[in-house]
Order: sequence, then structure tokens, then C-alpha cells
Amino acid sequence: MVLEIITRVRDEFRFSPREQRELFISSLIFGFILSFRKWGVVDFDVTSGFKNWIFSSILILLVMLASISMQKIFALNDGYRLHYSWWLQGILMGLLITFISVGYLPIIYPGTTFFEHVKRLRMGRYRHGINTKDLAVGSIAGVVTNVFLALMFGFIYLATENYWVMQFIKFNFLYAFFSMLPLPRFGGLKLHAGATPGIHIFFFGRPLYVFIFSSLIIYSLLIISAITIFGNFPLLILAMLVGLAVMFFFLKYINYPF
Repeated sequence: MVLEIITRVRDEFRFSPREQRELFISSLIFGFILSFRKWGVVDFDVTSGFKNWIFSSILILLVMLASISMQKIFALNDGYRLHYSWWLQGILMGLLITFISVGYLPIIYPGTTFFEHVKRLRMGRYRHGINTKDLAVGSIAGVVTNVFLALMFGFIYLATENYWVMQFIKFNFLYAFFSMLPLPRFGGLKLHAGATPGIHIFFFGRPLYVFIFSSLIIYSLLIISAITIFGNFPLLILAMLVGLAVMFFFLKYINYPF
């Protein structure tokens, strides 16, 4: 099974030119939103603001690539190709809200994912067609990736207390939060193909969605508290164990093969 996944990733895993372009532009806009209040402490500082914008854009791009890449891998494992697409109107609305709130409400619309059914990759599968369980598993993989990265970089932050490491942790949680919002993709007044990861999970199981969403919020508060307030490794290790327990419950709930 592992060799099959490796083969599928080798042959099928890719970001199309359109996906690359949209991810790059989105990261620049998100970086500006997330660094909106970093253009000088007292007076407007172009140099400081531009540096914060560039670094924030790079970090959020890494966050997005990690999340979407893991979703693509899990989708391939279940017999789908996952395609990422931005929703430009949503991104621009987030930018407008940032200006209106003077940066106190950084809204980032994560974009949408669309699962393409690939018949030859689904051969021999029970329920050969599109399965909401598969969509949910592929979607939650991206959220778990962001949480895992935040946890691992929490250990790095405790050792270094680097400002940008902390920003990377926050960006992961923020992106995971907005990814969990059950939002479809709109084109004017019409629904287009694709939706946020949250909507795939929501339609698979509403109780499970509530459990994962609430777990994400509680877990992010636990990790941030362990890093910033208490600042000790044992609590962060405890947070890791709690996360593993939650993930085990999730996998058992959906009967996902280990």
C-alpha cells in the first residue's frame, strides 16, 4: 500500500500553473493583511512594513503549500485528484475588512478544493463513485497538517524565542481556522465547483464537524498558552499527546485504515 501511494504521488502529484499563480498572488495579499499593523510602531515606516509584508507572505505561502499538498496526497490515496482554486472576491472582501478594521480583523479566505474522480485510481474500491468520507478525510488532512506544524514549531520557539517562528505558528492556526469554515465557492449568485475543507467535513458528519472545529480552537489555545504563558516543554508535550488522542478518535470514528 505504501508503494502504491508513493507511485501515485510520483505520477500524479503536481500544482498546475494556474494553482501556482493563484497561490502566489493569494499569499501576497494574505501577507499584506497579516502584516497590516506592522508598518511602523509609532510612525509609518516603509522599510519595516515592506520587510514584514514579504516575510509574512513567505510564511503564509508555506502554510498554504503544506496544507494543500497533504490534501492532494490523501486525495490521491483515495483515488482523486485535488484541485485548488482561489475565490478572488472573498480575498478582496478580506482585504476590505482589514482596511475598515485597521488590521484588527485579519480575514483570509483560504480558497476552495475540488476533488476530481479518477476512475483508474478508484478501481476495486468499495462504492466506486465519489464518497463524502473520502472528501472529509482529504480535507481534514490539511487542517491536521497545519496543527502539527504549529506544534512542532512550538518546540523550536521555546528553544529560540524567534519572532517569526511564533508568527508561523499563529499563521498555521489562523489558516486552519478559516479552512474549517463551511463555505462554498460563489461566482456571482451561482455556486461553482469546489468548497472549503470545512464544508466537505460538515456534509460528511455534522457532529464530527463540531467536534473537530471545537477541538481545533481548544487545541490552538492550549499550544499557544503552553508556549507564551507557561513556556515549558512538558505542557507542550502534553498538548501533543492530547492531539494524538483526538486524532486516534477521529480515525476510529470514520473507520480509516491505519
